[in-house]
Amino acid sequence: MKTPAIALLLALSLQAQSGDPRDAHWIRLSTSDFDLYTCSGEKQGRDLLRTFEQIRGFFEKATPVPLLEDFPIRVVAFASPDQFAYYSPNGSVVAYFAPGSRTDYIVMQDPTRESYPFGIHEYMHLLIRHSGLRVPLWLNEGWADVYSTLRPVHGGVAVGDLIPLRIKTLDTTPWLSLDDLTAITTESKLASEGQRVGIFYAESWALVHMLFLSPEYSDNFPKFLSALNRGVPAAQAFQSAWGRSEQQVSEDLQNYQRRRKVTGRIFEAALGKSDQAVEVSKVEPFDVRLMLADLTVSLNRRTEAAREYESLARLRPDDMQVAESLGFAALSIKEYDEARQNFEKAFAAGDNNALMCLQLALLEGRAHQGEKVIAALNRALQSKPDYFEAQFEMGLFRLALRDYQGAIDMLLSIKKVASVRAAAVFSSLAYAYFEIGDLDKARADALTAKQWAHNSAQAASEDKLIAMIDARAKSAFAPHPGEKTERVNATVKAVECRPDGHRLVLDIGGKDISLDLPEITAIEVAHSGREKDLNLTCGPQNSEHVVVDYAPSTVMKAGPAGVVRRIEY
Repeated sequence: MKTPAIALLLALSLQAQSGDPRDAHWIRLSTSDFDLYTCSGEKQGRDLLRTFEQIRGFFEKATPVPLLEDFPIRVVAFASPDQFAYYSPNGSVVAYFAPGSRTDYIVMQDPTRESYPFGIHEYMHLLIRHSGLRVPLWLNEGWADVYSTLRPVHGGVAVGDLIPLRIKTLDTTPWLSLDDLTAITTESKLASEGQRVGIFYAESWALVHMLFLSPEYSDNFPKFLSALNRGVPAAQAFQSAWGRSEQQVSEDLQNYQRRRKVTGRIFEAALGKSDQAVEVSKVEPFDVRLMLADLTVSLNRRTEAAREYESLARLRPDDMQVAESLGFAALSIKEYDEARQNFEKAFAAGDNNALMCLQLALLEGRAHQGEKVIAALNRALQSKPDYFEAQFEMGLFRLALRDYQGAIDMLLSIKKVASVRAAAVFSSLAYAYFEIGDLDKARADALTAKQWAHNSAQAASEDKLIAMIDARAKSAFAPHPGEKTERVNATVKAVECRPDGHRLVLDIGGKDISLDLPEITAIEVAHSGREKDLNLTCGPQNSEHVVVDYAPSTVMKAGPAGVVRRIEY
């Protein structure tokens, strides 16, 4: 028989588990990859965190999806379905992935082992999003389902066990045509029609299972994935990857499921043991409320979140974490001025969150506050030296300031580049080298950028740069590495056409200067959006206002002051 004291403690514990989660006792367990908040207890929290670390290690070794998380992923594990219901997007899920402007969330109703497959499913959604892959909804959901079954076996990890619920749905519900299945998006009405939801998920799982794991299809799955990422329709991607029509793939899928001998795979990258050090700390009631308010923002319940932020701000008017949260909440709905004001308040209070500093830098750039951009990016990089986005933005800002060597140094310091950003990084490097006259490096990086181009417009842009590089290299006024240019605002006075080469005569505040004028293909020409073309014919000109970059002459002698490199009009 329980004593009254024990009975009271049990009653209080049950009340904490089933009541408002803001009143529960929360702990935070942290590694470099995950921040886990749970009100279920330390042991279950440690087990769940260890599992996520192991799964992350597996995905890092065994999948074609790169892991490029710059910040720890936030996992929130409630103690019960009742608590989870307060922060659930609907009543039909037991876990979900919620991307946010501040952090990405994996949210689970509890940290029990029975919930692990749902957590793995949501983690796969996160990986796909972080990878930059653009995949249709059916592939995103089906792939996450396939990986949700992973389990350790002798020699590695097994992936591809049958999911009884999916099998039952496939057996009892009319299938969608492959054309209908692959056309469904998050906005499609079909994806939210009662029974059709079940067959959509079941058929998506079955199709991905066949394409990803079956011997007949698995070898060319990466080719298929690449085609979808480029925006190729599924029917065309089936044909290009496997030489099979949509109808043939559909027939193969029916037979694949009818046999019930679906193929799993053993990956040699074992789960192993996580050796990550775990920091455990109690979460104070104020911080619990702030964390849950942030989660509410990710669910688009902004009015509710705003009330909670206001309440917390009254409790601690100068708390930089509240200001930071308010900034990210405003940023999520593109209230840029409000976001900037809150981030500036947090920054002034000493906040060194690298993501916040980066977002502040971008907002200061929108407001044309150059010095503040540099200050914010510097603090971001002090806090996290290998932060790709901050390095990249600093490189772009150096380019805009015409500090080309500084831009090169920053961009070369980047150690890991996602494929989705490779074209932009190498294109920026190519342009910086072009501007300092190192044409060999400029051309090499422009070719690399073209190889990583995601569409024809990006490839055409690199072709244009390569053509300009080649024209400048062949010019009589070819640069040498290390060249520095000067910029002047002027009006075009005349073009002198001479046997020994053309010259551009500029009027700079009443003073004339003469510059060697190479072939127009060797000059970078930019314009402010006007439809009129710049027409540099021989003879007097009509006083067109221009901004000219030129390489000054290095030999003191009478003649031109330098060589035209760029004209903006």
